Amino acid sequence: MNDQSPQQNPNEPGRPAPRPFPNSDYVRPGIDDRPDLDKALTDEDKAAVARLAVRQKPKTPPAAADQPEVQAAAMGVTAPVGGADEPVPDLESAFLDMRDPMVDANGDRPTKTQILRMKIGFACTAFFLALALAALNITLVPQELDALSGPVGGAIGLAWVLGVGIVCSFVATIFFLPLSDHTRTPFGRRAPWFAGGTILSVIFAFALSACHAPAAVGIVWAIMQIGIAAALCSLHASLGERVPDKFRDAVGRWRTVGLLAGLVCGIWLGVLMAHNPAEGMDLCAIGLLIAGIVGLFVIPRESSTVYSRAKPMTNDDLLVTLRVPHPTRAWRMICFTRLFASAGAVLAIAFVWFVVRYLHGAGEGLDVRATMIMVALMGLLACAMALLSEGV
Repeated sequence: MNDQSPQQNPNEPGRPAPRPFPNSDYVRPGIDDRPDLDKALTDEDKAAVARLAVRQKPKTPPAAADQPEVQAAAMGVTAPVGGADEPVPDLESAFLDMRDPMVDANGDRPTKTQILRMKIGFACTAFFLALALAALNITLVPQELDALSGPVGGAIGLAWVLGVGIVCSFVATIFFLPLSDHTRTPFGRRAPWFAGGTILSVIFAFALSACHAPAAVGIVWAIMQIGIAAALCSLHASLGERVPDKFRDAVGRWRTVGLLAGLVCGIWLGVLMAHNPAEGMDLCAIGLLIAGIVGLFVIPRESSTVYSRAKPMTNDDLLVTLRVPHPTRAWRMICFTRLFASAGAVLAIAFVWFVVRYLHGAGEGLDVRATMIMVALMGLLACAMALLSEGV
């Protein structure tokens, strides 16, 4: 039989408190006797402290050129509907290190409602952008140039118009990305560029229908591509910064579905409006406007960057998208392969209207109705193959 009494709880009533350790009652001046500010200060005092407080040494946000979403969009700058490539896995992803995959690049944790709004917002924005750009590139602009200059002159004019537009879009993307990296506003650093690019593209998309000469079409088209480049690069950068790694694939799939659906609807819109390309161009301008409104108001508002640390911009920062860390022979081979592959794809897509319309020669062109039916069927086939490749 165990004669030891069970241990008693010192907190039981009637039991004496245990003896304190030596010097355990020592009060450290300024530490132990410090008051609880949440209880000691009034609401007016707390508001004054918050108003006068200044953040010291805020962090510098990462550059957009390092994001795989932006890299994929930059490689697809020659595509008729913007960058449609899926980004490669980010080597700095939270799945490969100890960071939380549920927070975005700024450390914010979006709610389920905000994630749903991101899915809907990015998908609808991609839909309306693809709808407008597909209708303009594949049907409306070639039809307008064909009506102004005929089969041969229209094809030559289309080559100049698209070539100048691609160059302007490429140069604008190079400069707009680092400029948006150094933007500091209460609305974030991407939202002002997206809004400005949308406004510029909408204005010149409406002006496109008022052009009555190939040269005027080329000038307006080039300026419109600058606005679209500003909107697209800021949109893709926002996707990489504001969506946590956990939901990046899901939001990307929603965006891809919206992109392909917009491509189909855009081809059919251009086909149905081929008899009146001016009204079709105005509808495309409205589509660009809707894309900008959805991107600004459906997607949750971007956090302020006023307190973000700003570094002076250097020439290296301005040309960061053109700098390759370690150029090798394999890298150059990949770049040339990508260049010729993009050229072949854009060549087939850009001139499909002229190829179908003048299938039997410039003097024996098909009528507009037959051309519309064949282009619409080709668009459906292309989107079906795109869905098949996406599944594979």
